[in-house]
Order: sequence, then structure tokens, then C-alpha cells
Amino acid sequence: MQELVQHIKNICDQIAEEIESDITEACNKATPTAAKLATETVSRWGAPVNRSNRAEGGYYWATYKALCRRDGVYANAQGQHDWNAELIEPIIKAVAPGWEKIFSRRIFTIFSNAGSEGANFLKKFHDNVYKKITQTTGPLGSIHMLSQQLRVYQQSVKELFNQQALDISAQSKDINRMFEPVIVESMIPAYTSCVEERGPGSFMRMKATMSSHVSDNRDSMFEKSVDVVEAALNRMLESVEEALLASTDTTLMSLKRDYRSAVVGSQSAAGGILPREKRAALQELLKHIMESETSYKELIQPEIKKDVSSEAVADVQDQETTPELKENPVLVKKEGATETLLSSSAAASPIKQEPTDAVSFENHEIKIKPDPDDDDMANSQLAAGET
Repeated sequence: MQELVQHIKNICDQIAEEIESDITEACNKATPTAAKLATETVSRWGAPVNRSNRAEGGYYWATYKALCRRDGVYANAQGQHDWNAELIEPIIKAVAPGWEKIFSRRIFTIFSNAGSEGANFLKKFHDNVYKKITQTTGPLGSIHMLSQQLRVYQQSVKELFNQQALDISAQSKDINRMFEPVIVESMIPAYTSCVEERGPGSFMRMKATMSSHVSDNRDSMFEKSVDVVEAALNRMLESVEEALLASTDTTLMSLKRDYRSAVVGSQSAAGGILPREKRAALQELLKHIMESETSYKELIQPEIKKDVSSEAVADVQDQETTPELKENPVLVKKEGATETLLSSSAAASPIKQEPTDAVSFENHEIKIKPDPDDDDMANSQLAAGET
């Protein structure tokens, strides 16, 4: 299952690259332009009122002060006025084409293809396991039943990716609205100073204060606005990757338990009596399934690689204990301790050593508890197969 994990990481890297090329670069190019136009915009606010074309600029004292008192946003008979939106408009216009391309079209295409590819990875795993067991022991009835269950898991993976695309599209709208609040925050000192002006000449002082403040802070406020949006986009991608890995982990753990139950069920259907080569093949299949889980955990949590590897080695060693008793059940009866040895074999089974499967992330932990019925059946049936 390593391919599926790497596939998720590749998708997130691809989206990050497209955001970098279509959004981040556009922001960086538009920032100097916005800073340059900011001084012109403030001068237009303080220009004489153009009665024939009010959109050209100029405000009466009362309107100017009302705008400052309301942090740059005010509506009157001439319509809605938003100074903050006017200041950030050059950047919004610059990123709009790339933003719409990525979050309205590309995201859905990428995740739709990713869901299909993820379903193919599950099919590849199923075919690989099926081929390994049938080449050695012939077809097992319980394995055929997993083909129907496989389709359920494949559909689950597709729906998972499609839902993530919808979530990203919704989050992108909220992130796009983060540009302007940074401008508001940067402009509040100027708005406050203008509101506090009183007495003769106060209107001229208000205009001078506004012009001076924007001139001094125009570079930093636009850069900060862009930084806030870029940080939000990065957090979104990180959360998407974590959510995909966590949900995929849940699916794969369920898939592993289904295969394990099917393998043990095949032995049960045969009355617990199988030739030695079939028992070895079943053990090999279980080992393959467990190794797939181990590789998956190592990829999503590299720090647990050492612990998982140690557990895998211990499991193999447990499976190889008391070879003489496994190969010659007559010795068990000759010793007169059949029940004791069977109990010891069940206690040493590696399946019983899985109290919980867990995948931890920075902000949450998802734990999947194996079904006790699966473990009990696995212990009893594998022990019976060895006698």
C-alpha cells in the first residue's frame, strides 16, 4: 500500500506547485503595483469633489470622517464606499484568474483522477494477494467473496477524494477573503487619528495624516496581507494531506481485517485440516498483509519505523517456534499434553498481539480497534491447522 500513501503526497505536492505558480507568483508581482497605486488612491480620496463624476474621487468632510469612523466602509446616497477594498484591489485582480482556475476547475480534475488511481491501487493489492495464494493452494472460496467487498472500498476511496475537493473549494473562498482584513488592521491607526481631529483646518490635517500613513506602510501592509493568505493556503494543504492519510488508514485497516478473516475462514471451511503446504501458504499470505500494513505505517509515521520493524521480527520468530511440534503432531499426543501445547500456540500467535492499530497526527489521533472475534477465530483456527 506504499503506492497509495505516496500517491496522496504527490497530489498535495502537485497542488502546492500550482498554487505557487498561479497564485503566489501573481501576488508577488502585484504587491509593488498595489503599493504604488495606494498613494494615488489616497490622493483621489482627498481631491476636490467632482460633482459631474463622483466616482472620480473627492469626498466632503462629513463623508470623509464617516468613512474613517467606520474603518473605511460607508454607504450613502452615492452608493457603497470601501477604501480597504480599493487599496487591495490590484492584488485581488491579479490573483483572480489563477485562483479561479485552481479552486474551481483544477482541484476537481486532480482529485477525481486521484480517486480512480487510488481505487486501482486497491485492486492491484487484491490481485497480488489473490495471485500469491492461488498459485500455491488453488482458489479459496472466501477470497472470491472479497472481490465484492473490494468494490465497496474502491468507491469509498473515490468518494473520499471527491469530498476533499469540495472541502478545498469551500475553504479557498474563506481564504480569499483574508486579504482585506489585514489592510483594515494596518489602516486603523490612520482612521483613528483622522476621527480625533478637531477644529479649524482639521480636514486638511486628516488628509495629510491619511496620506502620510499609507506612504509609510504601503509596502509592509500589502506584503503582510499576501503572507497571511499564503500561510492559510499552506495550512489548508497540510490539513488535507492529514485528512486523506487518516481516512485512507481507516480503509486499509478494515481491508486488512477482511483479508485476515477470509484467510482464516478458508481454513475453517476445510474443517481445520489442511496439508502442510497450504498451511504455509496461508501463513505467507497473512505475513504479506501484515507487511503491507507495516510499510504503510512507516510512510505516514517515519518515527515509528523502528518499533514496527521490531514487532514484525518478533511476530515471525513466534511463528517459527516449536517446529518439531508443528511438523509432527504425534509428539504432542505422545507427551500427553495436547491441550497445554495448543493453548501455548494460541497465546504465541502474532494476531493476538495487536491490541490496537493507531495513526497519530499533530492535532488528533485515530484509533482502530481490531474486532476481537477476528482475533479469536484467527488464534483458534491457525492453532488447529498446526495440529
